[in-house]
Amino acid sequence: MTSRVRFLAVALCGVAFCLSVLVGVVPAAAQGGTNLVGRLRAATPRLEMRRINTAGWVALRRESLFGVGDSARTNKSGAGQISLLDGLLTLDLAGDSQATLTAFRGNVNAFTAEIRAEGGAFVATSRRTLPDSNAPSAYRIVTPAFTTTILSGTARLRIEAGGRSSVVVGVGGRAEVTGSDGAKATLNAGQGLRAEPDSSLSEVVPAESFPTLDVALDGCPSNLQLTGDVRQNVRLGAGLDYDIVGSLPSDTALRVMGVTGSGGWYRILFAGGYGWLNVARLPLPASCIGLRIFPDKFGPEDRTRYRADGGK
Repeated sequence: MTSRVRFLAVALCGVAFCLSVLVGVVPAAAQGGTNLVGRLRAATPRLEMRRINTAGWVALRRESLFGVGDSARTNKSGAGQISLLDGLLTLDLAGDSQATLTAFRGNVNAFTAEIRAEGGAFVATSRRTLPDSNAPSAYRIVTPAFTTTILSGTARLRIEAGGRSSVVVGVGGRAEVTGSDGAKATLNAGQGLRAEPDSSLSEVVPAESFPTLDVALDGCPSNLQLTGDVRQNVRLGAGLDYDIVGSLPSDTALRVMGVTGSGGWYRILFAGGYGWLNVARLPLPASCIGLRIFPDKFGPEDRTRYRADGGK
């Protein structure tokens, strides 16, 4: 082979490699090795990526290789997807989101994939069913407040300004969440939780979306409306057999945290804990979607949470 021919062959190989990077074609050897490479796909023109050890962000029009240390971000109208193991694991980025691939190794039979979600809204999907977080394979999404291991199906994640993080598991999904204090919670389909950075996980509540998660955890404002100069008893549980722990006058502002399945009994914030009111109906705003439903006769609540003044 002449020198000119060898030069042309090398040049063509170089061009082919560059094209593979630009369009995201991953050589088979890269996928089969112990250190894997994924793909970043642009769902809209408003997706940018930053290579490891670089400072600049580059607009991505179609797709590219995406390796450990690489980051992706969208603007308000942008969207994209990080795809690992040929779509076995994915992370969809909504508008104003940013994420970094922090670990990706192994093979299709046993792998570790970890993505740090740094802000915004995401949908993480695993098409592999794992028994628990101690399985040989793991797909983890790290937020400022907790780490979510996706065991199967999909989980939606939201990171607000300040780092407060929320997760809701979709139909057919299952996930394990580990808080900053090491506490763990298992979420099944239709459940969610929330946490602040360096704080404990919230309780696991029924939730199908972030608005329903917020209502389940924060409750809804209301106002106690009584007829005449009377007070309404607050009880330790949802039934007349439970002890009276206080009473409230008409026009008292309330924070309603739930209602019994058959109605008529409302769980409210009371004296640092929870109490129950037996009223026909409490006025609730139209935005109160996802108020928790409790079993009839639910109780008793934890007395030790009450303040000494009994909420008067």
